[in-house]
Amino acid sequence: MTVETNHLRLHHRELTMLSEEIIDSIDPAGLVKDSVGIRRMLSKLAGKLVYHLAYEDMSVYPHLMHHPDPKVKETVKVFVDEAGGLRDAFEKYMRRWVHDLDIRDEPDEFVVETLNILRTVNKRIEMEDTILYVLVDKYGASS
Repeated sequence: MTVETNHLRLHHRELTMLSEEIIDSIDPAGLVKDSVGIRRMLSKLAGKLVYHLAYEDMSVYPHLMHHPDPKVKETVKVFVDEAGGLRDAFEKYMRRWVHDLDIRDEPDEFVVETLNILRTVNKRIEMEDTILYVLVDKYGASS
């Protein structure tokens, strides 16, 4: 099996576009009037993000963790550890905002938490594109 970073980078572009769409839609006053649309966008983002993280867990990380270069393994271990933290933080966030009425009732808190989690996701995407996937491209991740 060969890991194709083009496919992974496509996931990143989709996640980034959804994230930007959410950021552009999170006006607290507007959320009080209509929180259903933003909740749908969050669900779509969550589905794609969970799929992407699982794909990395099953394809990218296991292959690179067995690479003979200790620096590659060390770098991948850091990414694996951080991925677990991101996954946990995102799941906690999604549990907090599970219903559109929660968003409507606390729009200011929703905006703050949403911007924070999306910044974290987007930072992770940037790091993967510039560090992790560069390793995959350089050393390969195939079995």
